[in-house]
Amino acid sequence: MYYPVIEYVAYGNKKEFQSKSGASWPMHDIGEVVEVYYSKKYDDIRLKSVVQGVFGLVFLLIGVVICYFFWANFEMGFFSLIYAAGASGAIAWFFESLLRKKDIKNVQELSQEVRTLREKVRHKKTTDDNDKLITTQSELLSSKQLANKNIKIIGSVFAIVGLVVIGGAIYFGLDRWDFMETAELGEGTVIDYRSSIGDDERTYYPIVEFTPPGTSQPITFQHDVGSSHKSYSIGALVPVLYDPDNAADAIVDEGLWNWFGPIIMNVLGVTFFGVGGTLTRRWLKIRRYY
Repeated sequence: MYYPVIEYVAYGNKKEFQSKSGASWPMHDIGEVVEVYYSKKYDDIRLKSVVQGVFGLVFLLIGVVICYFFWANFEMGFFSLIYAAGASGAIAWFFESLLRKKDIKNVQELSQEVRTLREKVRHKKTTDDNDKLITTQSELLSSKQLANKNIKIIGSVFAIVGLVVIGGAIYFGLDRWDFMETAELGEGTVIDYRSSIGDDERTYYPIVEFTPPGTSQPITFQHDVGSSHKSYSIGALVPVLYDPDNAADAIVDEGLWNWFGPIIMNVLGVTFFGVGGTLTRRWLKIRRYY
C-alpha cells in the first residue's frame, strides 16, 4: 500500500502528515500539488480525494438496494415486528455494553476514543519496519516498485473486461427496455421453486403460473432473478409482466428490481474500466518519464 506524505502550511506553520487513505499504486506524484482539509478545532487534516467519494457512492447504492429489497419483501405482522424489535434491542445492548466496557459515556468521549485509535494506527504505520519512504519521482516510477510491475498488462485486462461488461449491461438493459415497452400486466401464482448451487450458496428461482387474458391455457415460467431465500410463499399472488406476442416470455414485476441485473453489471463494468484506465494512464506516465 502507498500512503502519500504531504507537506502543508496551516496558520503560518509548516507541517507534514501521512494520509489515512492508501492505495495499491501511488495516486499522486512526488512534488504534485494537492488539496487538503484542515480542522483547527479537532487538530485533524485530511487529503482531498475522490476515492472516498467513489467508495461512498458504491456503498450508498448497495445500501439503497438492500433497503429496497428489505421493504419489498417485509410483511407487516406481529411476529415480524417482535423479531425486528428483538434484533434492534440486541444490537443496541451489544454496543451499549461495549461503550460501558470502554467507560465511554457520551458522544464527545466516543469521538476522542476514535481519534486515539486512529493515532495508534497512524503511529504503527509510520514505525513499521517494512515501510519505506519514497522521496523522488524517479524512485516512485521505477520498475522496482511492486505497483509498477506488469501494470501495462493488468491495466489493459481490467479496461477490456470493463468494456465487455459495460457492453453486456447495455445489451441486456436495451433488451429489458424493449420488453418493458410492450409488456402487459397480469397476475400469477407462485407454484414452486427451482434451486441451484453455486459458490457454496443455494439460489432459489420462483416458478410462476398465470393465464393471459382471453385464453384458457395457463403459462408456466421461471423468474429470471433468484435470491438466497424463497422470496414468496407457495400460492402467493404476484404481478406478472409478459410479452403479448409470446406469453411464455414473462417475469415477475418487482418494480425497480426489474433492472437489478443491468444496473449491477454496469456498476461493475464502470469500476473495472475506471481501474484499468487509471493503471494504463500510470503506465503511459512511466513510459514518458523514462
